[in-house]
Amino acid sequence: MQSTFSYVLTSNSSGFAQPGASLIPLDGESLFPRALRDADDEVRTLWVALTDVVSHPIAKARCADIVFILRLAKNNRDSAEKAARAYLAAVGGDLCRREQSLGLLRAWTLARSVGSTVLEAEVAAALLVMARDVVTRADDPYAAVPLLEALTAPGRKGQVLPTSAQANILLDRALATYTEPKVIAEVAALIRRRSADDPVRADHPAGSRLQPCLPKRISSLSR
Repeated sequence: MQSTFSYVLTSNSSGFAQPGASLIPLDGESLFPRALRDADDEVRTLWVALTDVVSHPIAKARCADIVFILRLAKNNRDSAEKAARAYLAAVGGDLCRREQSLGLLRAWTLARSVGSTVLEAEVAAALLVMARDVVTRADDPYAAVPLLEALTAPGRKGQVLPTSAQANILLDRALATYTEPKVIAEVAALIRRRSADDPVRADHPAGSRLQPCLPKRISSLSR
C-alpha cells in the first residue's frame, strides 16, 4: 500500500470557487500513483479496512480522506470528520510547515464540505495559530498565504467569519514581511479581493504604511 502515501495534498488554485486543499491525482491519466477513481475494488476495500487499523495521524488522515473522497463508507460525514481530526492531530509532528499547513487546509475543506460548523471553527482556530506563527517567523510564505486566503474567505451566505479580522491583520503583516515579488503580488491581490467594499484598504493596505516603498510595488505587481 505504498501508493497510498504517494497521493499528495495541493492548495486549490485561483481557478477554484473556494480556497482549500485537494488530494491528487483524483482522476485522469496517471501512471503512479493511479488516479484515485481508477483504483480497483481490492484496493478500495483495503483502504476502508486500514482506516480503522492505522494509528499514526498521517496514515489515518490519508486513509479516511480517500474513503471520504471515493464514498466508500456508509457514513461519509464520519469519514470526513475522522480525516479532518487526524490532520489536526498531525500538526506539530515531523512534517515541514508547508505540509502541515496543507493538512490543516485540507481539514478545513473537509469540515466545510460536510457542513460541520463546530469542527470548522476548531480547524479555523488552528489555521490562525499556524498562520500567525509562520508570518511572525517570516517562514515559508507558501505555507502562510493559502491559510490566510482560507481564513479571510466569506462564510456561508456571505457571512464574515470570526477569524477574518485577525487574519486581515496578518495579511497586512505578510505584505510588509515578505520581499519576494511573486509573494507580494499574491498577498496584495488577496487583500484587494477581500476588500471589495473597502477601497481605502484595497489601495492602501496597512502593511504599506510599514514600508512606504510598497504601494508602488503593489500597484505594479497586482494589477
